[in-house]
Amino acid sequence: MKTVEVHYMGALRDMTGVGSETIPVDGDTYADVFEAATGRHDLKLDRNQIRAGTPQAFRDWSDPLDTGVVYLMPPSAGG
Repeated sequence: MKTVEVHYMGALRDMTGVGSETIPVDGDTYADVFEAATGRHDLKLDRNQIRAGTPQAFRDWSDPLDTGVVYLMPPSAGG
């Protein structure tokens, strides 16, 4: 089991009540981080509505977890 620092952006911050936290992740992909985070906060979200990323780039859910810091970002509206 790994520990990952997860940063919640935008509406996810409001939904979780925290900006970031370190959570245990049982798995090796960004999808596993999403599952751990949504299970921890009982969030009913479709993974396809959220993007995962690192400070360097967006990641696909199936990408191997190659960092200890992950950002979860909901879609945003602009005008």
